[in-house]
Amino acid sequence: MKQPERRKSEAITQEAIERYAMWEAGAAAAVLCERYKTIIKTKTALFTEMGILLMEIERRELWKFDVCPILDEPEYHSFNDWVKRASGTSNGTAYDALEAAKALSHIPAEERAEIPRVNQKVLAKLSPAVSGEPSVRKAAKEGSNDELRAKIERDHADQHLERLAPMRFSPEKSGRAVIDETLEIIMAVEECSRDQALEYACEVAKEQYAERYTEYLKQRGAVREMGKVKRRKAAAAEERTTVN
Repeated sequence: MKQPERRKSEAITQEAIERYAMWEAGAAAAVLCERYKTIIKTKTALFTEMGILLMEIERRELWKFDVCPILDEPEYHSFNDWVKRASGTSNGTAYDALEAAKALSHIPAEERAEIPRVNQKVLAKLSPAVSGEPSVRKAAKEGSNDELRAKIERDHADQHLERLAPMRFSPEKSGRAVIDETLEIIMAVEECSRDQALEYACEVAKEQYAERYTEYLKQRGAVREMGKVKRRKAAAAEERTTVN
């Protein structure tokens, strides 16, 4: 059976999948596996480009000249407001891209476009001297996130790379379904790992509940400091003790 030519940029649809189902396995793999790898590379390249764009938009305050597409909404009042509203549910991706672009400006954009997003996040936490080291850049491009982290901890312990902290929860079956669905949605939109999706979900929830929680503490005469809730009198007494 003659197999038609296919352009590399051609999107794969369900109809295309059904057509390739008639192909010999090796020929189908050559097309579908290559397309998948192309998509992954494109996502990484777009992530890098996003960071470059955001840096310039922030530097020149170009967000001030952007028009909000929704008539009833107010104008953008800050860069962060613009990012949040322009990016929609993907503002986590935007801030990751911006952080990577700023921290890794010493690495050519063309090279960064070959480094997976999760590894760019690790490099962004390192000093330029370490992230710019050829062996580290090679590990970031070719290795997994775990392999990159292991190399940093082994060869550059002075960087104090934040360790992963395992957590365990035991929700009921129905609750687990909600959690899995939520994380799956975030993973798709943010193009991130499951752990990062959980972190993004918590960030969104924190933003939504911050004001209400502050009001909750005020009503109970308490304050929140360094992850702990203290009664105001106890906090004031502790402050006096520290001063004395």
